[in-house]
Amino acid sequence: MKKIFFILCVACTLFSCTKKDPAAVAPTDPWVKQGYLYNQNGFAGMVMLRDTFVALYNEFSGPRFYMGSGKQSAGFYGEDAPVTVNNNAIVVFRACEDRIYVEAEGLWYSNDLARSWTQLTTDLPGFLSISDIVAADAGVYLCANKIYFSSNKGANWTDISMSGIVRANTLVGIDNTLIASVWTSASGNTQVLYTSIDNGANWTAVDPSSQMGQLPFYKFTVVDNVLYGMTFNDYSSDLYFSKDKGQNWTLCKGLNSIGNNSVSSVELYNGTLYAGTQLGVFKSVDNGKHWVYSGGGNDVWELITKGDALYAVTPNGIWKIRL
Repeated sequence: MKKIFFILCVACTLFSCTKKDPAAVAPTDPWVKQGYLYNQNGFAGMVMLRDTFVALYNEFSGPRFYMGSGKQSAGFYGEDAPVTVNNNAIVVFRACEDRIYVEAEGLWYSNDLARSWTQLTTDLPGFLSISDIVAADAGVYLCANKIYFSSNKGANWTDISMSGIVRANTLVGIDNTLIASVWTSASGNTQVLYTSIDNGANWTAVDPSSQMGQLPFYKFTVVDNVLYGMTFNDYSSDLYFSKDKGQNWTLCKGLNSIGNNSVSSVELYNGTLYAGTQLGVFKSVDNGKHWVYSGGGNDVWELITKGDALYAVTPNGIWKIRL
């Protein structure tokens, strides 16, 4: 009897030793920290152009740019690009039509990944407070106190604003339709959506009596022919999507599931949507109707896809996930 009891004790001990700890078999976080930023406090944004990441920092001595391939072994930013824009902080930083555009007391562009800069002055007012720089099929658009359009990479500009405009916040092009979020003299402190099917020759307000036409959009993104709009309020921002070029909008649910949140970027890969937010990266498999938390670090400024990888750009570093 004692022998049987001894055998049972040994068997139980062996089983308990070989049983895996639940924490040990839990799936690991698929996000990997890919690199550190040069200066967290001065970080002001990142773009990807010609398969190269370009990061912007506003420092006391003036704006600086750092470049990298995104390969961890090579170090994310190994090259310091000297900049001759001026010593003013850069407010808007965009990659459009194989160029990088910035607003720093005027509009500047670079053809060589931020190594040298040229100021664009033709047909533009002496002082511009630019809200956004947007590329569409027809050319480049500037959103400022007016809406300006260039079909030749900034050599010439045309004012295509609607009547009564006070300021344009942002703009997007989808299926030969322009959609702009603006303030007008009639709207006061309320933003209004306008659409144009003739590149700004004529504008039509999106149902001024509807709250959907007065959402405070600060950024648009077109993903798989669906229009996504990011709005801002006092403590957070919401993400809406529209399948009829801005006439009707649906609120994306789940992005505030773990706290007040702000959305900065939306990307699509193989049918899955990813949203970069203040609380990390969220993903949706039903075209943005519902979202679940994915990881990727806090305070995501930009989401950038490169091949089969998604990069989440945060002030504390670059996070990467294989899709």
